[in-house]
Amino acid sequence: MNQNTKGTIDDPVIRVNIIEDPNSTINVYLFDYYDENVGGKKPPLGVTKELGNTISNEIKVSITENGLTRSLNKIARTFAHELGHVAGLKHVWKEDIEDAKQKGPIYNQKFNLMNSGENPIESQKSISGTKLTQGQRNAIEKNVEKNQKDYTKK
Repeated sequence: MNQNTKGTIDDPVIRVNIIEDPNSTINVYLFDYYDENVGGKKPPLGVTKELGNTISNEIKVSITENGLTRSLNKIARTFAHELGHVAGLKHVWKEDIEDAKQKGPIYNQKFNLMNSGENPIESQKSISGTKLTQGQRNAIEKNVEKNQKDYTKK
């Protein structure tokens, strides 16, 4: 893995070999969000069918919220967040990765891609974070490699 923590198009932080196969798919569905509380809870703006399955999975991302079109930045952030789940990452407050669990001035969960408005720490709730820790990047690489090895054994 490249140790550069900034990454560019020509020199990415994580390099992934993609296996192309008609039986290996990640379907992305764009849907209209409507604010209908289900059991007293608002439905999410994005959903991933199965945590950590990089071979065959499904992502749903809302393109509207309460009848208004969401900005491309918000749609892209939700898509990236859901891809984080596909790659095996949990919400940052549930994460087993030590550097993702840090609290206080060293690390602010608000800025993490895997944060959401469901964070139980009121001051940390946010749906705009875009950062990943090095531990999260390592976990993504490990999970993708495992999925590819398992897939090629079939």
